[in-house]
Amino acid sequence: YIDDLETMIVRERQELKSRLYSQAKGTIALFCGFTSLGFLISILLSRFISSRINRYRAALSEKAHNLELLHQFARSILSLDVKNAGEKAVNFIARQFSFQRVSLVMFQEDMSSSMICAVKQEGTVLTVGEDLPLEDTPFVRFRKHPVPIYRADIEATPGRYKIEETLHNEGIKSTFSVPMIIGNKCIGALNCGSAVANGFSNELRRLLELMTGRLAQ
Repeated sequence: YIDDLETMIVRERQELKSRLYSQAKGTIALFCGFTSLGFLISILLSRFISSRINRYRAALSEKAHNLELLHQFARSILSLDVKNAGEKAVNFIARQFSFQRVSLVMFQEDMSSSMICAVKQEGTVLTVGEDLPLEDTPFVRFRKHPVPIYRADIEATPGRYKIEETLHNEGIKSTFSVPMIIGNKCIGALNCGSAVANGFSNELRRLLELMTGRLAQ
């Protein structure tokens, strides 16, 4: 996972340099035309290039920051047993991203229920060791399709599960749940809740998926 992210950063830096060189050549060509129109176009193009470069730099900076967080996360749970690793992971994620709720659940062998192994939550505290029937949670979907579940706006989600009603009443507006998979088996899930709608960007969701994969290992 870490190698993939590092490779992506290097590749995007190279693409940025290539785009800058290509666009700079176009600007110089227009400027060298020595016409009023060409000069005006060159100025506008330069501003456009600068704007694009700033966006690329911001994106690369975010990826580099996330890579460092991933390294820190991996180090924080290294050599810990399941219980301590779960608690450490939940606390790390809650602290880094200021989520209103972060929890880790493990599924029963037959996936009839899930047990809360670790939780970090403002307001009402879920009980560690508490069993939740899978039918009351979105996790029931992991039985057939163990892929991340993103609720960008719980209030606007039709057919909410019982646990989502509870979360909504506690002020959580959006959630992201990532299945923990070992081999071909889904053993649990990492769950994060935000107090704002659309609280999880694409980049943040990808980072949480990488962290969950590392935790499962």
